[in-house]
Amino acid sequence: MKILKRILICFFNLCIAAGLGSVFFFSYQFGYGAFANQPAGNNENYKMDVVIQEGETQEEVANQLYTMNMIDNPKQFLFRAKFSEYNGKLKPGTYEVSPVMGIDDILKRLTQMEDVK
Repeated sequence: MKILKRILICFFNLCIAAGLGSVFFFSYQFGYGAFANQPAGNNENYKMDVVIQEGETQEEVANQLYTMNMIDNPKQFLFRAKFSEYNGKLKPGTYEVSPVMGIDDILKRLTQMEDVK
């Protein structure tokens, strides 16, 4: 009976350790993707126009960029935007973006904090 109890305690501890390790791993991946400014692709010749309408939310823009394969994860885009100088500053207009641009580069372009096309 003592051996079974020890086995169960060890199994329980291993499950907790694996769960904590998974949480750490996925949190790190998410944070790295949001703040590392890594591009979603490497094709410099592939460019598309993003159109932001008046009153369009950051979530809608993030989903549009994701659908166009310009970003890897809309939640990472929103998280990065939330904790940047660009939060809530997206401006209506048409912007040329490329998958070789990182999230910061795209945010800078969509807030017109650099020269636009």
